[in-house]
Formats: sequence, C-alpha cells, structure tokens
Amino acid sequence: MRVLLLNLSVFLFSGCSKVDLDDPETTKEIEAIAISKSEFDSLPNKESFTGWVKISWNFGKGPLRGLRQYSNGKPDGPCFMWERDGSKSEERYHKDGKRHGSWKAWKDGKLTEDRYYKNGSRVDDE
Repeated sequence: MRVLLLNLSVFLFSGCSKVDLDDPETTKEIEAIAISKSEFDSLPNKESFTGWVKISWNFGKGPLRGLRQYSNGKPDGPCFMWERDGSKSEERYHKDGKRHGSWKAWKDGKLTEDRYYKNGSRVDDE
C-alpha cells in the first residue's frame, strides 16, 4: 500500500491532470494524501504548495465535499465536488490559477452546466 501511495504521489505531482476522480479507489487514495482546506489556508507560504487539498462538509468534520489540485499555490488541474449523498456536483479544471478546460455542474443527477474555458475566458462550443 505504501508503494502504491508513493507511486500515486509521484504520478499526481508530475504535472499530469488526467486523474480519474470518478474512481472511488483513486479518490480515497488522493484523500489520504491531501491536506485539509484549513491547513492550506493557514500555510505561511501558499505559493510554494503543490499537492491536493480536500474540502469537507461541516468545516472539516463531515464527509468529503471536494478535492482540488494545486501547483505553486494556485489551482492547477482537476477539482471535483460532491453532494452529501456522494453524487458528483461539479467537475472543473484549472491551469495556473485560471479556469481552463471543462467546467460542469450537476443537480439531482442532471447536468445543469457544461462550459469550456481557455486561460480564464469562456469559450463557446469547444
């Protein structure tokens, strides 16, 4: 298991943003190595942080609400959010702190938003 987490850590921090957070096993492994949002917020040098941040319901005391990847203190890569029942509510991507790529939202299992961004600007039908 330690070797798997080490390999996963190397893979995740190597700049690859294609991580399957729809896979429950992958999500659990990332959650295990992620720091909490409150830990991230209290970092004295956020700009040097590269890794995963987990967001929980009830100010960190509840179940997993989301996972976001950071590079050099900025959102960079995937960000997934879930409802309390475990259903996915958002899937979005960032690059160097800006919205970049697919930006989707669901409500009651139905897709309610499907947008695409490039370097922070919304792009139609890509």
